Amino acid sequence: MVIKLALKNIKNSIVEFSREYSLLIVSQLVAVISIFFAYGIFGSYSAKMQEIDIDSYNIRATVEVGKVGQLRESLPEMLEGMQDRLDYVFIGGFLDDMRVSMYFEYDNGEYKSADTTNKNAPADEGRNISDRDLRDGSNVVCISGDIEGMIGYTVDIGDTGFQVIGRRNIGANYLEIPFTAESDDLELFVISLIFEQLPKQSDYIMFRDTMEGLFGDEVIVDEFKLKDADEIISMKSIIVISVAIGIVSALNTCLIYGYIISRRKKQMAVYGIIGAAKGIRLLINEVEIMLVSASIVVIGFIVYRFGIEKKIVEVYASSVSVYGFKSYFIMIMLYMICIFVATYIMLNLVTSRRLTDMLRRAKR
Repeated sequence: MVIKLALKNIKNSIVEFSREYSLLIVSQLVAVISIFFAYGIFGSYSAKMQEIDIDSYNIRATVEVGKVGQLRESLPEMLEGMQDRLDYVFIGGFLDDMRVSMYFEYDNGEYKSADTTNKNAPADEGRNISDRDLRDGSNVVCISGDIEGMIGYTVDIGDTGFQVIGRRNIGANYLEIPFTAESDDLELFVISLIFEQLPKQSDYIMFRDTMEGLFGDEVIVDEFKLKDADEIISMKSIIVISVAIGIVSALNTCLIYGYIISRRKKQMAVYGIIGAAKGIRLLINEVEIMLVSASIVVIGFIVYRFGIEKKIVEVYASSVSVYGFKSYFIMIMLYMICIFVATYIMLNLVTSRRLTDMLRRAKR
C-alpha cells in the first residue's frame, strides 16, 4: 500500500510540479555522475603516476635448488587467473655448464610459442619453437651461438636427445627447448612472468605463494611494489568524495522536495484524518524520494559506465582499472545514505505538525 501511494504521488507530482521534478532529476543526475567522475579522475591519475614509477612488467623468482618437473602440475592453475594480462613465461635452467631456456605463452589450458621472443629473435637458420612443438611435447631444440650447420643433428640434454631445428646468432650460447619436452630433471634457476599489462597485486601473491609452496626456503621471489585499485584509491578517498557530493545533493533534494510537500498540506492532512499515523505519512514520502533517487542513480550509472568512463580510461590509458563492483557499490550506497538521512530529518519536521494545523495551512 505504501509503495502504491508513493508511486501515485510520483505520477501526480510529475504532472503538477513538472519544473521542480525536472530540476530534481537534473541536479541528482549531475551529482551521481560527479561522484563517479571525481573518483575516476583521481583514481586514474593515481594509477598512472604509479605506473610511470614501475620500470618493469616482470615478476621473477630465483630458485636455488629445484627441478623443472616440480612446475608441471602447479603452473597451469597459477597462470589461469592472469592469462589475460600475461605476455609470456620464461623459465631458465642449467645442465652442468649449459644454459637451457624455455619461452612460452599460456592460453586456456594450452602452451603456445612466445610471439614476442620469436619476433625479437627470429631464427637465422631453420625455425623457432612452434605451437605444435609445445602441444606435442617434442624433444626439439633451437640453439644460440655462431656454430652453423647443426640443423637436423641431435643434442643430448641429460639423458634425452633433442633434435636441432633452428639457430639464432645473438651472442650468448644457450639452448631453447619446449616447456613440454622431456626436461623434468633440468636444474631450475629462474622463473619470470612477463606481462603485457601492469600486473596486479593478486598476480604477485599467487606467484609468490605458488613458488614458496613448491620450493620453500630454496626460492627468492623479487619484491613487488605495485598496488591494486583498492589500495591506490583508499576507502577514505571514496568516502570523502561520495559523502561530500552526496551531502550537497541531499540538501538540494530537501529544498526541492520540501517545496513539493509544502504544497501537499491538504493531501497530508487527509492521510491523517483517514487514520494514517505520522510514521506512515513519513514513510510514504520517504519511499517516494528514495524510489526517485534510486531511479536517477541507475540512469546516472548507465550514462557514466557506458559513456564517460570509456573517455577517462582512454585519456589516462592506465592498465590498472580503478572501476569495479565494489567501488561502484560503495559510492552508490554512501550517496543513497546521504539522501535518506537528510530527507528523513526534513520529513520528520514536516509531518510533526498537528492535523488541525495542517488543515488550516492547506486552506491558505
